[in-house]
Amino acid sequence: MAGIRKEPGPTAQRVAASLRRVRRGEDQDITTAELSKRLTALGQPIPDTGITKTEQGTRRVDVDDLVPLALALGVTPNVLLLPPVGYLGASDSHLLTPAVSGSAEELWQWAQGERPLPIPLPGADSWLGDGEHRDLMFAVRSRPYLAAVHAPGSGHSIPAPELRDLSVAVQKAMKAGATGTEIRRVTELTMTLPVLMTDDEIDTWLEDGPVAEEGS
Repeated sequence: MAGIRKEPGPTAQRVAASLRRVRRGEDQDITTAELSKRLTALGQPIPDTGITKTEQGTRRVDVDDLVPLALALGVTPNVLLLPPVGYLGASDSHLLTPAVSGSAEELWQWAQGERPLPIPLPGADSWLGDGEHRDLMFAVRSRPYLAAVHAPGSGHSIPAPELRDLSVAVQKAMKAGATGTEIRRVTELTMTLPVLMTDDEIDTWLEDGPVAEEGS
């Protein structure tokens, strides 16, 4: 006997919308035929009609589809699973499950292992475990490479002096009250600057500090 078809939940609906948004994005415009060709090369063929049905929400995406779709689009699965971030600190709300929601910023921070997402259910707070540093333990569990050591003989056991200086600066920032999320954002933004700015603009940014964003 055929089972009752399960209606798409909030994440499935978001994947359908995100697929088209990313496929026809500002920095790329991939046809369904080209995307289908890439998926075939990745070993997970989906015909272009199947891609169209997925975007329309009439074809479900399973995990075996999700990962190749992300690879073919040049993104991570998170880009398809989560809403885009408009403004930091915005009060937007998006369902993750029928019982759990959060702003786009909060969902991204959770998905990237930066900090746990509050779950408004009795006893859910205990799911993170006991201890003083539960948020940090969440980060280690979610991103196991953070605590992993280098393989013997790899030549990377001792950080370069510049990285040790960076570690000292991070510890000073934390003692001054900066959050892990703030530190990670500034660090990753600094690494991304060559793509976003010219050398002169980077020098100005580093001298003057980040300019307050409009509306902040």
